[in-house]
Amino acid sequence: MRMMENGARRFVAKGLFLGVLFYAVSLLFSALFAQAWDWRSWQDPRKRLLYEPVPGNSDIILLGDSIWISSYVKSEEDALWKVLEKLTGKRVFNATLNGADPPDFLNAVKLLPKRETTGTVVFLDVVPTRFLPRNYVEPAQGNYPGEFSGLVADGLIRRFMVSLRKPLLVFDTDIVMNCLLRKTYFSVGDDRPRVWAKDGDFALKRFQTFERYIVDTDDLRRMDWITGLKTALDRKGYRLVIVVTPVNQFLIREYAGKDKAEIYLTRISRARGALVRFLQENQIEYVDCSGEADADGFADLIHTNARGDEKVAEKMAGYIRLHRQE
Repeated sequence: MRMMENGARRFVAKGLFLGVLFYAVSLLFSALFAQAWDWRSWQDPRKRLLYEPVPGNSDIILLGDSIWISSYVKSEEDALWKVLEKLTGKRVFNATLNGADPPDFLNAVKLLPKRETTGTVVFLDVVPTRFLPRNYVEPAQGNYPGEFSGLVADGLIRRFMVSLRKPLLVFDTDIVMNCLLRKTYFSVGDDRPRVWAKDGDFALKRFQTFERYIVDTDDLRRMDWITGLKTALDRKGYRLVIVVTPVNQFLIREYAGKDKAEIYLTRISRARGALVRFLQENQIEYVDCSGEADADGFADLIHTNARGDEKVAEKMAGYIRLHRQE
């Protein structure tokens, strides 16, 4: 019996030793990989939140979805976050994610370093069409539950496991493959400069998808997740500013027909008005960019191109200048 116990102990000890050795070797190779490669320069700048810690000295943080990932520009220099940096002279961290939903925004807040004051501004894009009911169910945990599970966790043990996993770059296949393949992220495929009325039927097909999923009702979806997000940011020392982003009314009038166009435009206007009232009632700061982009500033119904991004960035920069003077 004693021999069996001793054998079990030796087996466990060997397992622990091999586990620690494997982790140490993996950590070493990850460190060498980080030194040998400028790996961050080869990652997708539209997914920066998922591979790079948010710097504590960031002056402005952008949260949002596809509205702000700047898919329709020539290069990153034309992207919203770069334009905002030039206009303000501030350090901007792009924490936007394509297709992100409110649960993803809340997870993103968990990745932000705690601040002592509320001086750091967090801009969040909110397009009024977000509040129009749709005939499909969005995932309750957001669109990035797997990615965030490797970055944030609740509970001491899970947080410890996440902290052990983060430095192991060599096991992140996205990071490694992006370095090996050296992908191009701008001006390729669908991600290239577009103007909705001058670019074939790209915008039309997207608008037809919008019509297929939109529900024929004047009801609006809930907005209280915004106050939950503000509370989470307040606790970490950040200042939430909602940016009401524009909708392409020119496209709606072109593609929807007179009767439907008026219905859509009325509902979008009602959603915008309800959003602004909600923000005012809950004392949440906002920048209204509803009418900022002209017809050539859109790639489709809700996504701006470089021209539209610049207009929105100018309004955001105006808020920063005003806030600096307070």
